Amino acid sequence: MFIRLTLVFVIFILFYRGDVIDTINTSSVEETWNFEEEIIFAQSGPLSGPSNSLGIELRDGILAAFHEANLLGGIWNSKKLRLVTLDDKYEPIYTKQNTNYFLFNKTLPNGSPGGVSLNQPITKVFGLIGYVGTPTVDSVFKDVISSKVPLIGSFTGARWLRTPFYKNVINLRASYDDETAAMIDWLVNEQLITKISILYQNDSFGNAGLEGVLRALDHVKIPLSSFGLYTRNTLNVEDAVTSIGRANPKAIIMIGTAAPVAKFVKLVRDFSLQPKNERQGYKEEEIIFLTVSFVGSAALSKQLHSYSIQSNGTMDYTKNVVITQVVPSPFDESFPLVQSYQRARKSYILSNGGDVSKFVPSFIELEGYLVGKFTYMALSQTTKSLTRTNFINTVYASGSRDKSAGDLNGKIFIFDAMKVGPFRDCDTFDPLDELMLINNSRPFLCNSTTYNCNQGLKSVYKSQISGSSFKIFGFTFSWYSPGGSFSTCISDISTMRTPPISNNRELLLLIIIPVSVTVLLIIIALISYYSYRYYRQRKEIENAPKSGDISIAFTDILNSSTLWQTFEKSMKEALLIHNAIMRKNLKNFDGYEVKTNGDSFYVAFRNPADCIDWAVSVQHDLNKAKWPSELYNAWDCRQVWDEETRNLIWSGLRVRIGIHFGRAENQFDKVMKRPDYFGSAINKAARIESIAGGGQILVSEEFLLETWKRYRTRLYSYIYLLDDNPKDYVRDITATFSNCLPSSSFISTNSGNVDSISSVVSVSRSSDNNSNPEKKQKRKIALLYTAEDLGKHYLKGLQGLSRVFQIKSKEMQKRQYPPIQNNFTDASLDLMNTMDLNHQDQDHSPIGAVKFKKNYIVPIDNL
Repeated sequence: MFIRLTLVFVIFILFYRGDVIDTINTSSVEETWNFEEEIIFAQSGPLSGPSNSLGIELRDGILAAFHEANLLGGIWNSKKLRLVTLDDKYEPIYTKQNTNYFLFNKTLPNGSPGGVSLNQPITKVFGLIGYVGTPTVDSVFKDVISSKVPLIGSFTGARWLRTPFYKNVINLRASYDDETAAMIDWLVNEQLITKISILYQNDSFGNAGLEGVLRALDHVKIPLSSFGLYTRNTLNVEDAVTSIGRANPKAIIMIGTAAPVAKFVKLVRDFSLQPKNERQGYKEEEIIFLTVSFVGSAALSKQLHSYSIQSNGTMDYTKNVVITQVVPSPFDESFPLVQSYQRARKSYILSNGGDVSKFVPSFIELEGYLVGKFTYMALSQTTKSLTRTNFINTVYASGSRDKSAGDLNGKIFIFDAMKVGPFRDCDTFDPLDELMLINNSRPFLCNSTTYNCNQGLKSVYKSQISGSSFKIFGFTFSWYSPGGSFSTCISDISTMRTPPISNNRELLLLIIIPVSVTVLLIIIALISYYSYRYYRQRKEIENAPKSGDISIAFTDILNSSTLWQTFEKSMKEALLIHNAIMRKNLKNFDGYEVKTNGDSFYVAFRNPADCIDWAVSVQHDLNKAKWPSELYNAWDCRQVWDEETRNLIWSGLRVRIGIHFGRAENQFDKVMKRPDYFGSAINKAARIESIAGGGQILVSEEFLLETWKRYRTRLYSYIYLLDDNPKDYVRDITATFSNCLPSSSFISTNSGNVDSISSVVSVSRSSDNNSNPEKKQKRKIALLYTAEDLGKHYLKGLQGLSRVFQIKSKEMQKRQYPPIQNNFTDASLDLMNTMDLNHQDQDHSPIGAVKFKKNYIVPIDNL
């Protein structure tokens, strides 16, 4: 204690004598800007040299913010904000010269970059802003601390700018510790990469990045695989490529500027494609490259794209390059901050006569805009007198600073929906540390490290080059607590996820065995589930016919719309019964359900006999079904009995069925994941169904001939043929049946306006012993049917006329159907006869029956 008090006394004497005052220039601290017309902020950054894009972009962002503030009227009675930027070529010696000019009015050396870029002399600087680079800031750091001039928004993430805490050093961007922690967290926990190397610039900037990487790797217990370094402001990365490649890394973190980093990426990618003995240790696997935001995203993207162009498009050097960012994407206008930045930047360009169409947003410009706008916001909130001290106090001004009460809020600035802060001021000062300052050491001016914070942004984003833009991906690495506060100023290493890696064998077994068993059970369950699902899918489509000649059927419920409107509740129940009958019979007769639409079914069969058996069985089951009693009150669902036998003729829903046999193409529907069919045969089947009556089965001429060819008298007990049918199959049918005699007169259902009477051939089934040259095909039921020729009819959308036949089983013989409506007129008779019915002068009747000319007609539109 005695020594400490003695040192304090020595410091007091030195200050009293004035030996230190001239050096520190403390008198400037309390200068006021109350009566100045403008407030000048000074910047030193690279406006020329290999890293000039960093200084230019950061400057332009700050200028846009100041321009916006000045257009709004400035601050403190319309004072304007002004930025003065001097070039330092990213070299500490020039940064030192520029800062001496800003703080102490020391003349700039002749020919210095700063002197060349100085447009007009300045005498009174309020604060320093937007300094670029770790080594450059390091060269003036002692002077900044001594003068207590605000140093705002330096473009560096060095840890020593944050810890120990200095009140006049006001940082906005996240630190390199934060960015490297986000990198390692993503590599280890999401990419599962543990072979990590680093390329870094051989100066305080590179060392700061290296320290961050080692800090994060130590937390996850992973060693650094290899490293390489290069000299600042050079492109000499060849030695680093060789030294890093020996470890065969899967990821390489690069702490440097755009030009050397881009060259390093190109060399590594080129080596990885060489023959094995020339790869410098790099294998063919894709290596992930990561770099911090200081690199200058736009400059790096431009350089990598130029390399890709030089390779004639054979290499994309932007691939697998990840850049951490401390601000959102400047292209993402969903952020209000980005909208304000782009608007202010364009306004500034126009005010200087520039071309807005050439404006390309950049991360560094957005960060500069954020720094400038933060400065404006803090100035506008400064009260009492406009001094540096009051400005600094405004940045940290919060409510209670009672640590015992757990006050961690600090000062938070919110503008454009962007949260900057909290900033917290330490309340402990040790005079002994001032002596350390005199001894050219950075004093630890605050003993309390838990609550002090001079860094405003506490989030890190990950971006990838996407054409001429950038894409933010993955989750944002942030150490804000759910309540919006924070535990530490820079990222707490404990916020990183720890991978499940341990050297303890027993612990590993305890983890691996249960996890392995669980994974195995999950795999078995998934295999079982997908196997069953695959089985069900195959089962559902196993009866789907292949492309070729198939039987197609369509069904529909008669007057279903009226029934739904009148008996909605009953129809819901009836539809379930209807669908169950359809699908049960499809299963019984090997049919395939192609589609359903409301109460209509579209089905297909390989075997035509299965198709007709299905249709008849459906009609039988529908007639036997127990329908909701309410439906029997509807005319189209009423029950009708045979007066002689008291058997049901009609009961419940009347379903009409149309069937056709023809060629169709099987095409797999990727959306429905099942086969579908295409071809004119599908359309014809649908049109035949549309002219059928309720409870009626109509088939095409092609279907009748196919079933006759295959089954003949094993399927049909009677076939009624109109004598106007000239086809050869009429002779074949009559020749096959024995006792072939003309029937009595038949009232044709094909007449639209008069009862046309036609002779009908009634042929009966011969005995089962008749000779049949066709190979017999098995059927699932032994029912016999009658087929009745209903003549030729117009089918909507099809050319010409099509002959249709009505199919009935023994149980359906008493059913009577309304005639098929063909709205033919006398005027169209001659036209129809010349289309494909021009055979009235020839007698094709197989039995010499009375011949007559049918009256057919087409709708007027088709004439």
